[in-house]
Amino acid sequence: MKIRLLPFADRARFSIWTLAAFTLLLGLAAPQVCQAQPATDKATSQQLMQRYQRAVTMYNTGQYDKAIEEFQGLYELKPQPILLFNLAQAHRKAGHKAQALDLYERYLREAPNSELSAETTGYVSELKKQIEEDKQAEKAAAEKAAAEKAAAEKAASEKAAAEWKKKYGPTRPLNLAKWGAVGLGVALVVTGAVLIGVDGQPVCSADMPQMTGQKLCPNELDTKIAGIGVLAGGVAALGGAAGLFVLDHRSMREAQSKAPLVAFNVRF
Repeated sequence: MKIRLLPFADRARFSIWTLAAFTLLLGLAAPQVCQAQPATDKATSQQLMQRYQRAVTMYNTGQYDKAIEEFQGLYELKPQPILLFNLAQAHRKAGHKAQALDLYERYLREAPNSELSAETTGYVSELKKQIEEDKQAEKAAAEKAAAEKAAAEKAASEKAAAEWKKKYGPTRPLNLAKWGAVGLGVALVVTGAVLIGVDGQPVCSADMPQMTGQKLCPNELDTKIAGIGVLAGGVAALGGAAGLFVLDHRSMREAQSKAPLVAFNVRF
């Protein structure tokens, strides 16, 4: 009677895997009487059998990656189509959908009339559907990640622009200081000029009656010195403002060189 290896999808399907694997790996239909084997061939057969046993044990215990290594090594030594099916099963269990699909399709090409063709075709259809679903999920996840990244970049850009505007916009400290110095300087210059202008003016009202040769308002304003001092203070304030203008200009040029677009939008 011909003995062959039964492929496995679960434990119930390979209860006689030991004898079957031995038959497959030796490439024999059944033992032949009165035919001796060389010692080297016997050793090789035993090694192949042991390797197959390890592969099945690893598959049964959920060590699919190790089972894949063993089955792959066996296939390279004995390229039997049924090993492609077992490899595909291990890859599918390990979650390697693309590899499993490729191996199932190879198995169908190499053993098109196998009893497992219908089952294998079902696995192929299922894996193709799952792979397509995974692609759609990856696409949706990528689009979501791109949208979240764009939103985060926009928020970061807006935050950076707000911080930039606060630091280099019209309310920046140097800008307020320079214009404040200008306002103070102008006010002091005008005040000083007025004080100088009113120096020597009588204290009393100008419409009081005057008598010839007699002053009814002997007291006069003495504001010249104060006016000169205030005027000097105003000139100094304007000079300080000029210095602040220079510092602010340099600061803005440096800021613009670092971020020209933002600086251009908020420059004042």
